[in-house]
Amino acid sequence: LDRTHVERKVAALAKYASQQHRNYADAEYIWNLARTNGINVGREYAEVFQVYRVVV
Repeated sequence: LDRTHVERKVAALAKYASQQHRNYADAEYIWNLARTNGINVGREYAEVFQVYRVVV
């Protein structure tokens, strides 16, 4: 991810007023999580996904 991706995610989540009380909708939390995930993969920012099922 680059900075604009994180900015757009923060802006998108801010549109959901019903979710603003949740930690994952807080702008600072989103930025810190993106930085932490980025450190784990050697990038400035990253987002983690989990695969629940793989069909081969």
